[in-house]
Amino acid sequence: MARANEQHDDTVIVPLSRTIGTGIYWVTMHIDAGVVGRYEYPGPDRPLVAGPTTLTRRVSVTVP
Repeated sequence: MARANEQHDDTVIVPLSRTIGTGIYWVTMHIDAGVVGRYEYPGPDRPLVAGPTTLTRRVSVTVP
């Protein structure tokens, strides 16, 4: 479960359940509305939205 820090900067640590490679990925933030710390989607952990827009961003990952 990733958690944005309270200082509101762009640093988010995301533990992964599988190995990924270097590349471009799309991420969507979700609200942890169900059991805290458990990803429940589809279900109570719905995507975070700002107005009509789902907060999805393109990120570049480099794996050493």
